[in-house]
Amino acid sequence: MERLLSLIKMRNTQAGFTLVESLVVIFIISLLVVISVPLSANHIEKLRERKIFQLLDQDLLYLQNACMSNLGGYQLSIYTNYYEITHISQEVLRRDLPAGYRISVFNGMNSISFTDSGSIKKSGSMAIYTKNNVYTMYLPPGKGRARYEKR
Repeated sequence: MERLLSLIKMRNTQAGFTLVESLVVIFIISLLVVISVPLSANHIEKLRERKIFQLLDQDLLYLQNACMSNLGGYQLSIYTNYYEITHISQEVLRRDLPAGYRISVFNGMNSISFTDSGSIKKSGSMAIYTKNNVYTMYLPPGKGRARYEKR
């Protein structure tokens, strides 16, 4: 009988977490999740912007190389929600912009092409609107690459 009473006393004295302690831990974890989710969503959007600009740079380099290889007739046509590379009116490549992105051209610069030496034929600039930011893309005269500035 004494052994049974000692087992019952041991069972009642075992340490554990109370309901209040468990709720506090759950609250702290949920608070950390609530704080970190918007930060990661903003980071994902920045990565998407970077990817779009890198892709556009690669496409401009492709266009420049195609024009320098004496094939001629290549140009990059710019539209509001997409751009495309064409060769003598035939579509070679089309890139759709993500939802919420758009391009607005300045000075009637609706297309980009290069000379046989790799210089841009008509320099200019355009605005690229992303979900959170607006960038101006400059295409300087000569063989320079495109440059982006955040407004």
